[in-house]
Amino acid sequence: MAESTAKEAVKASKKISKSSRPSNFVRKPEEVKSVDLSKIKDVTLQELLAAGCHFGHKKSRWNPAMKDYVFDVRNNMHIIDLTQTLKLMREAAEFLAKISTQGNILLVGTKGQAATLIKNAGIDHGAFYISKKWPAGLLTNSRSIQKSINKLMFLDENLAAHSGYETKRERGVMDRDRERYEKVYEGVTFMDKKPVAMFVIDTKFERIAIKEARKMNIPLVAIVDTNCDPKVIDYPIPGNDDAIKSLRLFIDYLAQAFSDSKPSRDLIKRRNDYISNIEAKRQFSEKEQERKRMEQELHVQKLKAMKDGVDVAESDATSGKVVRIVQADTSSSKTSGKVEDSKKSVKKVVKKMATMNEEKVTDINELKLPKRTLNALKESNIKTVDELRSKTKSELLGLKGVGEKAIEDINKALKK
Repeated sequence: MAESTAKEAVKASKKISKSSRPSNFVRKPEEVKSVDLSKIKDVTLQELLAAGCHFGHKKSRWNPAMKDYVFDVRNNMHIIDLTQTLKLMREAAEFLAKISTQGNILLVGTKGQAATLIKNAGIDHGAFYISKKWPAGLLTNSRSIQKSINKLMFLDENLAAHSGYETKRERGVMDRDRERYEKVYEGVTFMDKKPVAMFVIDTKFERIAIKEARKMNIPLVAIVDTNCDPKVIDYPIPGNDDAIKSLRLFIDYLAQAFSDSKPSRDLIKRRNDYISNIEAKRQFSEKEQERKRMEQELHVQKLKAMKDGVDVAESDATSGKVVRIVQADTSSSKTSGKVEDSKKSVKKVVKKMATMNEEKVTDINELKLPKRTLNALKESNIKTVDELRSKTKSELLGLKGVGEKAIEDINKALKK
C-alpha cells in the first residue's frame, strides 16, 4: 500500500513539473559539450563521504521525485547515492565552464550556513552573488532594481567624499540607507544584464529565485536535498545542503569551473577599481577636512596672538609660506611670557600646515578629468600629477586614447 502511494506521488510530481516548466527550459543533451577540466581539482567519493554529502532528511520529509537519487534508508533517514552525485557534479562543472565564457554566473544562497560561503566565492571567483536576502524582481524587474543599485553607488560616493549632507543627523540617515541597500545589492552592483546561469543552494528555501530564473529562461544548477524537487532544475546535484563542510566542497569545486573565464576576471577588475576609487575619494576628503581644521586653528591662534600684543602679518597659510610675527613693546615679564607662548602656538600650527602641504595627495583622480581621458592615462602608467606634468604635449598625443580635446581638459585641470 505504501509503495503504490509513493509511485502515484512520483507520477503526480512528474506531471506537475512538466506542465509548469516552459517548453524551452528542458535541458538538451547536445548543450553539454566536452570542456577541458584538467585545471579543476577533482573530487573523490571519499571526500564526499568525509564532508557528509550523503546525509539526506528524515524519511517523513522526503520529496518522492528524489527517489532515483536515494541509495538507502538508515535510522529513518535517507542516504543519497554519491556515485550519481559525483557524476552530476562533473556534468554541472562542464556546463558552467562552457557557459561562463558568455557572461557571469549568479550565486544564490541566503540561509545562514551558506551566506558567507556564497559571498566569498562570488568575490574570489568573479561572480554575482546574493547572500542576505533575495530582492524580489531582481531578474524580472531589472529597471527598478537598477535604480536601487544606482542609489547605493550614489551613497557610497557621497559618504566617501563627505558630501551630500550638512548635519550629523543627515549623515546618520545616509549611513543607515547605505547599509540597507548594501545588504541586498552588494553582490549585484555591476549586473547590467541578466546572468548566463544561476547556482542555487537549497531550492526549497530559494523558491522565489528559482521561479524568476525559470521565467527568464536562465539555466539552473543547484544542490538538491531529499526534500527538494530536482525536476525544476537543469543540472541538479543531489547532496546535503545543510552541512557547512558539504556546501564548502560543492562551492569550491564548481567555482573553479568559471573562475578563469574572461567575464569573471573583468568583474573582479571592475570591483577592485570601484573600491580603490572610493578609497581614494575618502582619503582625499579626509585630508581636505584636516586642512580646513588646521586653517581654522591657525586663525584662532592668530587672534589670540594679536590679543596678547603680537602683530601677525596676513599670509596664505595653505601655500606653506611662513607667517611673519612682530613682537610688540612689553613692559612686564607676564606679558612677555604670553607673547612667547602665542608666538610658539602660531609657529606650531604653521609648521603643521606646511607638513600637510608637503604630504598633499598628487593622484590624477583628484584632477576630475573625464573618465575616458583618466582611463587612457592610467593605461599608460601615468598615476600622479608630477608624472603628468613631466610629459610634453607631443608625448601625451602619442598615448593611446589621448587627443587634442583630452589635452585641453588636462591643461584646464592642471591650472586649477
